[in-house]
Parts: sequence; C-alpha cells; structure tokens
Amino acid sequence: MNINNNNDEIRKRLIAYGILGQILQEGRQQDEKFALYALGNMVETGKNQWVEFAREEGKSPAEVDSGILHFLGQLAEDDEFYLNPLFIMSLRIALINLHARYGVGHALDHVHERLRAIFPKMLAQEIYEYFRDLLRREAESNQELYPDEEAVEKFQNERRKFMEACINSPEYYKKSLKKNNEARINMRPAGTSTEIIPCPACHQEKRVDAATKRFHCKKCGFDRPYPFGT
Repeated sequence: MNINNNNDEIRKRLIAYGILGQILQEGRQQDEKFALYALGNMVETGKNQWVEFAREEGKSPAEVDSGILHFLGQLAEDDEFYLNPLFIMSLRIALINLHARYGVGHALDHVHERLRAIFPKMLAQEIYEYFRDLLRREAESNQELYPDEEAVEKFQNERRKFMEACINSPEYYKKSLKKNNEARINMRPAGTSTEIIPCPACHQEKRVDAATKRFHCKKCGFDRPYPFGT
C-alpha cells in the first residue's frame, strides 16, 4: 500500500508564509501540535522534498534547518515528543511509503536515514530505536503494523485543516495555544507505564518507560544504555 501525501500545498504555504526561517510571530511559536504535525510531515516526505519547496520559494536549505530547530524548540518541554500518537502515525506513513519503494527488508533502514537527515544524531537514533522496538512488540503480539488508507486519509485531512486554520487565522491559533496550555498534549500512548529517574551524573530527572534503551541527559550530556548495568 502506498499512501500519497496530500499536503504539498501546505508545505508551500508554510515556506511562503515565513514559517521556515524566522517563523511564527505574536507568541504563536509555542504550539506543540503544529510542530508535531510539521516535523511528522517532513518524516513522511523526506527532508529533501522540503528543501526543494524552499528553493522554489527562494529560500535556502539553511532556512529549512532553522525551521527544524524552531519546531524542536516548540517541543523542548518534553524531550520524548516522538511518543505522541500524532508523530507515531507519521512514522507509520513513512514506513508504508518506503516499504512500497524499497521492500519490507529495507523500509525501516530508510526511515532511519530520514530521521538522521532531520534530527540531531542522538535524537534521531533514539526515535529510530523506539519505533523499531515498538514495531517488534506489535509484531510479536500479532498487532496490525500499518494503518489502513481510511485512517491515514483522516489523519492527513485533520492535519491539513488544523495547519491551514493556524496559518490563515491568528485568532484560531491563539485559541489553540490557550487550549494546549490549559491541557498539555498527551505525549505518550494510553497505557504506557513510566517512571522518573534521576541522572546519575547531575540528578536531572528524566521520564523513562519499558521501551527506553538509552538514558541521555540533555542537561549534562550523560549517555548510557538503559536500564543501567545492561
């Protein structure tokens, strides 16, 4: 199954609107859902396609990189944003498309390549390992790994409507921002058991779960396999 992405026009308008580069003004840059959708869309299509759209609009590849850093900054309060179901859906869509192009044995490797092109090295590895292990657990329990076309279409349509509304209506965006501030987006799938572990080096606390394979502290740089001693 190959899912055609329906957000080319959105990407063009994001770039033309100035969201890549010095993006989003009037306090709107704090919206997490917008950042999740944008980064997820980039994973689905690959960074190179965003770079091509940027060039068409007279923007440089460096502005795409600035946009990525901007969106990551919007998600700074939770360094495991990739556990959000919105982002996981984008990972699954990317896997579907790459499976159709490269075959089942190589699709996940190409997802990894896309992640490395978009995110800092350690974060890309962390996302890849989480997604790889998630797929393994689902396969072992005979769960369906790929969403059907109807689910993908619904997800992409909801994303398009949300992003269009954000771009076209600052008031809508401010209302969305207020709602998100009052009730933060749930960054983990329902039923995920987590615990807070202090960094052994600086004691900065970090949330972990059963799928956590590495403990990386953004504060001091401590980085070890997790659970410790493995």
